[in-house]
Amino acid sequence: MQSYRYLKDRSLLLRRRKSSVLREMNPFELIPVINNIPCTNDGQILLYIIEKVEQNKKVSFKSRMEKKRSLGHGKKPVEKLLIISDIGKLLTLCDGNLDVFNLYNLEPTTPIGVANLAVPIDLTGEVVQGSINWSSPPNALAVWTPYLIALTSTTKSVEVHDLTNHKLVQQISRMPHPLPFAFSAIAEGRADGRDLLVLASQQPHAVYCLYVSNFDAMIQTLIAKGEHEDAIRLFDIFFKKERAVYDENYDPAVEMAAQKSRLAKIYEQAGMNELNQLKFEPAFRYFQQSQLEVRALISMFPMLVSAQSSFQSPISQNYTNIPELIASSENTPVRKIELLDEAKKQLLEVVEKRYQSIITPTANNINNNNNNNNNNNNNNIKQTIIIHQDEIRDLTTVLVKLYSDFNVLDKLSGLLSRPNMMLYQQELEEWLTTERYFTALGLLFQFTEKYRRALIQWSKLISTELLDHHTENNGVRQSIDLLSAAKGIEPPKELIWEFTPSLLKLYASQSIQIFLAHRKDPLDSGEVIDFLQRNGHIAELAAYLEFLIFEDNDKTEHYHTKLAMKYIDALISAEPAYFAKSLDDPAIINRVTEPRQKLMRLLEFSNCYHVPTLLVRLKSSYLYDELVILYLRSAQYEQMFDIIVYKLNDMAKAENICEQFDPAHSLSISAVTTPSSNSPILSSVNNNSNNNNNNNNNNNNNNNNNNNNNNNNNNNQQNNNNNENNTQSNNYKSGLYEPKRTELFLCLLKTYLGRTKGDVLPQYLLDFLNKFYYEMDPIKVMSLLPTGVPLHSIESYLAKSFNHSISNQRETKVVKNLQKSLHMQTKYEHQSICSNSVAVNSDSRCPVCSKPIGDRVFAYFPNGIIVHFKCFQNTHICPVTAHNFKTDPVIKPVSV
Repeated sequence: MQSYRYLKDRSLLLRRRKSSVLREMNPFELIPVINNIPCTNDGQILLYIIEKVEQNKKVSFKSRMEKKRSLGHGKKPVEKLLIISDIGKLLTLCDGNLDVFNLYNLEPTTPIGVANLAVPIDLTGEVVQGSINWSSPPNALAVWTPYLIALTSTTKSVEVHDLTNHKLVQQISRMPHPLPFAFSAIAEGRADGRDLLVLASQQPHAVYCLYVSNFDAMIQTLIAKGEHEDAIRLFDIFFKKERAVYDENYDPAVEMAAQKSRLAKIYEQAGMNELNQLKFEPAFRYFQQSQLEVRALISMFPMLVSAQSSFQSPISQNYTNIPELIASSENTPVRKIELLDEAKKQLLEVVEKRYQSIITPTANNINNNNNNNNNNNNNNIKQTIIIHQDEIRDLTTVLVKLYSDFNVLDKLSGLLSRPNMMLYQQELEEWLTTERYFTALGLLFQFTEKYRRALIQWSKLISTELLDHHTENNGVRQSIDLLSAAKGIEPPKELIWEFTPSLLKLYASQSIQIFLAHRKDPLDSGEVIDFLQRNGHIAELAAYLEFLIFEDNDKTEHYHTKLAMKYIDALISAEPAYFAKSLDDPAIINRVTEPRQKLMRLLEFSNCYHVPTLLVRLKSSYLYDELVILYLRSAQYEQMFDIIVYKLNDMAKAENICEQFDPAHSLSISAVTTPSSNSPILSSVNNNSNNNNNNNNNNNNNNNNNNNNNNNNNNNQQNNNNNENNTQSNNYKSGLYEPKRTELFLCLLKTYLGRTKGDVLPQYLLDFLNKFYYEMDPIKVMSLLPTGVPLHSIESYLAKSFNHSISNQRETKVVKNLQKSLHMQTKYEHQSICSNSVAVNSDSRCPVCSKPIGDRVFAYFPNGIIVHFKCFQNTHICPVTAHNFKTDPVIKPVSV
């Protein structure tokens, strides 16, 4: 116990000694550097050179004063020093003055810029605008938006600069005092809510006020000088300052209306000023920003103003109209015409914008997916049109004149095709006739349902009886568009037969579009074909037949055959020798390429033509590709494969035809029937298979006669089972192989075998069997193969074919059994649901009206709810639970 206490006391003693040693360790030591510094309040700075001396591991410093400099601010103490050693600068702050000196010699630093230059910056120090130059360095500055006011020292004047464009606005150098003076200070004050600038001067002592004069006069001065943007900007600034002087009782709406009215007047004056200088683009831009009505601008063009308009212009009596203003200018005649066109273009833009703002509903009036709101919007739009109908009529009339003048016929057609169009029709007809805008006049006739007058007008232009020098269009395109109902307007059919012959004689390739248009009331195709044949338009007849077949999807056999015959005739006329024999001359091939492509396109696209008629024309020709298609359409597969395999030597094409064969599209309409027993391929195959079956049956009968009589019953029973199985297997096979595709593949196989000599099959034939094993019945294939063919060569084919046949038969049986099971299950569920009952007794009450059901007529819902027949509204919604059985049906209804 004593030894433990001794150790404990010793550990405490060591711990105390260790803590005392730590407290005696000091990382820093104070060493004097400069003694007896002469400290004063005289605004001086002293420069010392300090040298470090180290001896016997002791450090000391030596110093000497290098230079003394007075800051020149009087007997004021130096408040702060800042050393920037990286650039060798010393900054001092004394009596509010900041001075920059060289750190090593205390010499003043040269200024980085001139004293009479100012550069505005933002709070981050970035330059935001240009520079301002004063006549001399300023003594004081003040900002009174939008002006910067400076008191200059040398010129002893007050300079006012605009903060936006930095221009010198005003310089005040003469004051109403006979003695010399100098401005010394500038300050801001408040008087009646207005900002005032107060100036203090010396010799003599006085205070002056910079008072802002009437800013309306300033704005008028700026407008007269042509500085319109400055006038508008100054108005916005001064108007905000004016609003500050009003008391709390003023009406903001009235004040805002007054601002808009005054600003609109400024815009109008600016526009008139630009207009007098023949600067039409800025002038009309200012007019748009003012409250000046568009029809007032139209009144500046007397030749465009409608005589029937009731609008009275507020500016027509005070200002000269624009044509007279241009005519009186000192410009060349050509330049005057250009200026007038430029003015009309600016007017056209303004009128179009205003017209669209009235006709087109605004985005605020459109509510998506809301029928009621849409109906309200339509009513609002109709009401707006009724209110502005006079303006719409005036604007539409002016737009027709401007579009006609600038020959913008597409926009003119779009304008005239608007529903419920309003304009001064009689006046426009007279004006267009006087100005000789005959093409535009025809469009006006067209969209006012005067179709005959429009066509007569354009016919005179086509025959040069009338001349329209304002446009290169001679009425051909407009006539064709009207007769072809291109704009949705269908004229009477008698006009088509009246005006189309003359158009076809002069412009056949364009005029055929009249018959190639889709109409609500289509033309009779037979009548059109007779018309084209009677007038000798062969090429146009082919174009019309192409339209009927490829676009109108006409299935008439006569039209398809007729077009094919047209293509064949064109091919013969292009190169008769090529039709009679095969030629390899590139020049001949180029001549017949286009008609052959058209013929091939028709033969591949259509299956409605009469194949025998075309075969008669092409059978003796060398057009093998065309003959292949015709033989395929007519199901003459042997002739087709003979050409492909023996003449074209293209077995890949033959296999591709078989692979892509579709009876509904590959055969002609007359050939789309089930294959008959007269087919040469199937008949030979069936005969071979029947012979094999007869031989097998004879062998079985001979074997059965040799058996014992006791086994006859068993054999007969087995034969019956086998017959049933054979019947089922035949049914499965009939669904496994499509008859027409099988016939095509077997025909190709027979053609391949015709090239084979001996019992050894070539490799391409084995590849064909292995590739299309799923298309042909193996029994029929075996009947076509030579009897001595080696089995090992067709082993792969037989394995694939039998596996395919057996697996499909098994799948068919499984599917059939599953369908039978599903049918039984469905019948059981239906029977169980139909067998449910609904019990109604004397205690049963309606949950809607709480009255007894009794013997009254009731309604039952699938969730088990029974109510009176008059206590529900919808037959598919439960009146108690609101369950919708139409959207959420019940699988098993609840029985009661």
